Amino acid sequence: MPARTLGEDLVEGMLDAVVLIDDQFGIRWVNRALEQHWGVERGAITGKVLWDVFPHAIGTPQYHEITRAMRTREPTEFEAYSKPSRMWIEVHVRPSGAGLVIQVRDTTRRKRNETLLRGERKALEMAMHDAPLADTLDVLVRTLELCTDDESMASILLARDGKLYCGAAPHLPPAYNAAIEGLVIGPSSGSCGTAAFTGELVIAKDLRNDPKWADFKALAEEHHLGSCWSWPIRSNAGKVLATFALYTREPSEGPSIDQLEIVKLLSITAGLVIERQLEAEAKAKADRELAAANIAAERANRAKDEFLAMLGHELRNPLAPIVSALQLMDLRSDEASRSARAVIARQVDHLVHLVDDMLDVSRIATGRITLHEEILDVAAVVARAIEMTQPQFEHRQQKLVSSVEPGLHVRGDATRLAQVICNLLTNAAKYSDRGTTTTLSASATGERVSIRVQDQGIGIAPEMLPRVFELYTQAEEARGRDEGGLGLGLAIVRNLVRMHGGEVRVTSPGLGKGSTFEIELPLAHATAAATRANQGKHAAATRVPRRVLVVDDNIDIADMMAEVLAEAGHDVRVANDGAAALSSLDGFTPEAVLLDIGLPGMDGFEVARELRNRGAGAFLVAITGYGAQTDRDRSKDAGFDAHLLKPVKVDAVLQLLDRLAE
Repeated sequence: MPARTLGEDLVEGMLDAVVLIDDQFGIRWVNRALEQHWGVERGAITGKVLWDVFPHAIGTPQYHEITRAMRTREPTEFEAYSKPSRMWIEVHVRPSGAGLVIQVRDTTRRKRNETLLRGERKALEMAMHDAPLADTLDVLVRTLELCTDDESMASILLARDGKLYCGAAPHLPPAYNAAIEGLVIGPSSGSCGTAAFTGELVIAKDLRNDPKWADFKALAEEHHLGSCWSWPIRSNAGKVLATFALYTREPSEGPSIDQLEIVKLLSITAGLVIERQLEAEAKAKADRELAAANIAAERANRAKDEFLAMLGHELRNPLAPIVSALQLMDLRSDEASRSARAVIARQVDHLVHLVDDMLDVSRIATGRITLHEEILDVAAVVARAIEMTQPQFEHRQQKLVSSVEPGLHVRGDATRLAQVICNLLTNAAKYSDRGTTTTLSASATGERVSIRVQDQGIGIAPEMLPRVFELYTQAEEARGRDEGGLGLGLAIVRNLVRMHGGEVRVTSPGLGKGSTFEIELPLAHATAAATRANQGKHAAATRVPRRVLVVDDNIDIADMMAEVLAEAGHDVRVANDGAAALSSLDGFTPEAVLLDIGLPGMDGFEVARELRNRGAGAFLVAITGYGAQTDRDRSKDAGFDAHLLKPVKVDAVLQLLDRLAE
């Protein structure tokens, strides 16, 4: 077969369109592919000038490239978009004889795939970087528009609460977008509302005559919309999250297979993006709700703490003059009222104990208890607890037996550990009958110190044993007894013991068979100096009369304290507010000032600072119903030398006055 014939056969069978033109741009020959791509017959265009057949190309970049190749006789190639055919083409031009051979390749599918991949990649990157959802969806909508064959307009509508809301629609008229905002999802609600309802592709070829568009016909005509098809966007679980729609200006037959595949792929990406956004919104909402709940809880805790502190203060105030009056009677040795005073003293101690427990629970729960740790002699701590609770055992005609192994030491806060043992002993006395015996023992077990309180009381039912250390927990048997508590004491015991690195346990054979509480604390090896410091006791100083100023707006508290101190031999003056306290300095130079913090007008902190500013060298003692560490810190900062909590024991005040000689 001749070579030319073979070449013609090869070109004729190519998928690319091929045109041979002479030096006057006359079309000499075309292959069959050109007829198929452009829909023209070879016979109709052969012999015609190229620019007469394709007049729309005149003046375009491709026109200039071809004419330059003809002029320079140099090959060239370029890519262009053919509007009449709505195709992307790749053109190769090379000289042939006196003319040119032009090879045209359809690259529309490749360009669409590149555009599709580029759009999806950009949208996913934006989503990963938490770009606004509207911006990310805008990329996907524009990608669909670029990948379609005609001048169409795309949109994504988000489905929320049974309605559709605009996610992105950059080329649809804004007035149209506003008109369909909040479109109700239903079986005859346009293309998008119906697609969201059925979860299937919905095609409206002619919006003027489609029954699904009956309610929106005027809207479509107003904005010159001819057709619309819509595809549901789903989550991984299959839930319809949104719709992808494509509009045309004129009626159409609906999407091509290629268009449908493109929108399906873009819908998968859109679903991922929307679902991620919904998850982020849900997380942000949960975080906001959690933050709001935390703020509310913190506010409630603060309000509770302030209420408890105020309640404690208000309860301590009336107790203070009662305690002072009792102490005054004790100093005067009023034998006739001894029995009545003992009853009042026990009840006041019980009230003070309840107030302290109530405030301690709040402080422990919020981590505001600070331990003042040192090496402690266990025997001294136990003795202090016994001294505090002995009157309760005597009143109930109960026996308290103690046995402490000598030389035991722990590291801890003496006041708090004594409080722990005191709480256990108080419970033993409270929940045991008259004539019973409570045994307190302390011994070493390896590197631990074990302190056991065993009573012959009401016992604990097996089902209650795991709960006895919980807040507000009391067995029915305990509630019916006199002087029942608030269910706080054992919770305080457990928390304080744990703060010391120990554990507390309880055992009981059952109801009516008594209970045993055991505390285990790490054993400490005391140095000789530390042991001496804990075992040593200050010798009582010789009592010297002092000039004392008592300042309290509660007249009963002030007067009772003044009488008690006067009975002890001190020279006392009383003031009921800050101004009166400062005025009293004109004719009286106090060596000690017992100063209430909660004074009206000028509070105790201000009075203390003013006293220091005036050069007063008096020993300043804060007297208050507020005993939190923050309150003690404020007292110290204001210049106070000591901080006593109402109701104040006269012995504590007298000991402070005795220290003035040191």
